[in-house]
Amino acid sequence: MPLPPDIPPEVVGFLEEMGYFEPDRLAVGMTVSELTLARLHAEGTVTVGADAAVRPTVLIFGSYT
Repeated sequence: MPLPPDIPPEVVGFLEEMGYFEPDRLAVGMTVSELTLARLHAEGTVTVGADAAVRPTVLIFGSYT
């Protein structure tokens, strides 16, 4: 995937480490299959994808350790 022109060259190593250049990564605007996720601070689950046309969804993955 080509980099946007405003990305500084010193950031490329970080983007590689984070998987930015992986061919199977999700990209902005892609649609995904419906999936069910566990809630972090409440009981139960939430289904993502079914209403994405009505309510766009942002998934953020990371580690806080």
